Amino acid sequence: NGYAFQEEMLFIAQQARANIVEIPVVFSDREKGSSKLGVVDIWEFFFTIARLTVIHRRRFMVYAVIGALGALVDFTCFIFLHMFVGWALLPANIIATGIALLHNFFWHHSVTFKAHGQVAHVALTKFFVVSVIGMALNSFVVVFLVSSGFLPLIAKLFAIACVTAWNYTLNCRVTFRA
Repeated sequence: NGYAFQEEMLFIAQQARANIVEIPVVFSDREKGSSKLGVVDIWEFFFTIARLTVIHRRRFMVYAVIGALGALVDFTCFIFLHMFVGWALLPANIIATGIALLHNFFWHHSVTFKAHGQVAHVALTKFFVVSVIGMALNSFVVVFLVSSGFLPLIAKLFAIACVTAWNYTLNCRVTFRA
């Protein structure tokens, strides 16, 4: 349906190692009527990309599941430290994220990227550097959003979502590169 088939055709051609080139098309400004592209079409673009990623990217799926479990560890530790123990926002966030960092490293090293062939302490050092930058970004987002009026739990969920793309990209390209 709609225009999303173009994304899937491009993806399938790329998987088949076809030679893909861009041929620019110049459209003139619309003078009458409105765009045929609606909200449903836009959502279908995003859904198609997500579907293709899930179907054809097993490693990303495993990474996402482990990351979701790590986010649960992070979130649970944050709630415990901030709301039950009474720690201040920033220390609770840093410790919770650090615990999740170790959880995620163990599982990514053992499962997601097990074929990378790097010694554990070398991979852990790289993972730590990538994650500390992600942790700083995570903490910045939490503190910024809370100071802007967001509830701490909502801010934390948003921060976790923001840092996921950063961590996956750098862990694929730096930490666990074969």
